[in-house]
This record gives sequence, C-alpha cells and structure tokens, in this order.
Amino acid sequence: MSNTESMKAMLRGMGIDIDKLPAPHLERLLKVTESISKPEEITQSQVNRIQEILGLKKRQPIKSNKIPVNSKCPCGSKKKYKKCCMNKKETR
Repeated sequence: MSNTESMKAMLRGMGIDIDKLPAPHLERLLKVTESISKPEEITQSQVNRIQEILGLKKRQPIKSNKIPVNSKCPCGSKKKYKKCCMNKKETR
C-alpha cells in the first residue's frame, strides 16, 4: 500500500469521508497527515489543523451573565457585589 493510500485509510478510520471532499481539501489533508504515523499518536495541533481544513468550528464557550461575587457592584455603590445587590437580585 502506498503512503497516500495509507493516509486515505487513516482518514477513513477517523470518520472522514474522503470521497466527498474537494480535491484542494484532500491535498491539504494529505499534507497534514503525512506527519502522522499512527492515528493514536495524533497531536492536538494536527487535529486542529484537520478541523480547520474541513471547516469544522470549535465550540465557543458559553458566556455567563453572572457577576463575580467579589467584584464591585454594578449599581455603583463601590461595595462588593456580595455585600450589596447579590441577595436583592436573587429574590426578584
């Protein structure tokens, strides 16, 4: 089996349907996977590069609207949030 064929087999093993990829994507994927000898030895940077080539986006962290307890209160009182409005907002 040639190196290209073994790379294609490795990509299939990773769940990537290479038959549906456009030629430029496949060429870029093969360049990235040339440095991978075994799928179980893949590094996070290689995974990130493969995801980038395939157009997969990483999950964005969920932004929290929580106010840190020890920060200044947003009401402007210059007190800590926990000593000022924290209990008031929970009862609303």
